[in-house]
Amino acid sequence: MRLIAFLATSVLFFHTSQVFDQKPMYMYPVAVYEYLHKPHLLIVYQWSPDHLELYDNDITSGTVTKALMAMYTPAAVCLLPDSSGFSFVDNGRIRIKRFEKRAVKSLNIYDPVYGIELIKWLDNQTCYFHAQYDGHYGIYTLTIEEELTPILTSTLVDYMYPNIVCSDLFFIERSMVNRQWLYQMGKAGNTGTCATNILLTFDDKPRFMLTMKSSHEGYLIESAGGENLHIFNYIRLFETEAGWKTEKLFSFTVPAYLLTDQQRRLYESLLPLAPRVTDSFIFYSSYNENLKHMVIYKYDKRTSQSILIAHGQGDLFAPLFFGLAGWYGGSAKIDCLTSFLPQEIMAHAV
Repeated sequence: MRLIAFLATSVLFFHTSQVFDQKPMYMYPVAVYEYLHKPHLLIVYQWSPDHLELYDNDITSGTVTKALMAMYTPAAVCLLPDSSGFSFVDNGRIRIKRFEKRAVKSLNIYDPVYGIELIKWLDNQTCYFHAQYDGHYGIYTLTIEEELTPILTSTLVDYMYPNIVCSDLFFIERSMVNRQWLYQMGKAGNTGTCATNILLTFDDKPRFMLTMKSSHEGYLIESAGGENLHIFNYIRLFETEAGWKTEKLFSFTVPAYLLTDQQRRLYESLLPLAPRVTDSFIFYSSYNENLKHMVIYKYDKRTSQSILIAHGQGDLFAPLFFGLAGWYGGSAKIDCLTSFLPQEIMAHAV
């Protein structure tokens, strides 16, 4: 896939009626949805290490409008199952915004749980997430009527990154063994206090962002250390007749300033850089030593090869896809979000 020119129908933030006094540090797409049969992008603007805003772009017309008031900090944006709106985590509080309503609904939790970072939705009424209670992470569901239900909790281990597929709950378990963390992948029923089944045992390297594509296949990120450049491995998890296996697909690197620098860090940390899995490819962002910034690679599942497909004057983040079209964002050195041409995706997906 060659590098393409900016499209007239792309998200031209600085060529619309919106006028800003300054450029954001970073901007990147977080969700794509259809409204009145027209595709829309939800885009995060990060103005400072602690200031996010969310914008809505009508891809057809190029119109950009604010999706939320500036008083909110819209992290971990997630479309509702029926695409009638989206949820986000605002400084640990779960909030919901419907596209047809101006008001934002807050889901209050009256139990002493905290540290909510990511949420997923079972249906339009119930979401689930991991959160801390009494020093340990557990997995909970929460209804829009604000009914909180513990699904998997313990006073000894942490349960994190839940994925509910059909009637099964997949998760990452973390425990302290001989003064070292031990990470495992497990499975349980999603209805409460049933026994857990450990599928894979890892080592003390942190594992996170478990994403299940089915009951038999998933992916996670493994931290491999590093100081100025943090190294991460992208791992495929898959079930065979002999049990669950792992396969390292590729490594990607992220400069420390994006994760830990107090002036330049991403508010959402690794989330905007997480690889995006499609049917044939995995698209990801990684630091390129020659170009001295983050560029976009495409990993071909069939050949197990990665190729560089996009780079610019600043850092580029992993693209978000809707059908055959994909959009990527990045640092303030980029004046607009760029879209891959659908026909180019099709040409390389044969």
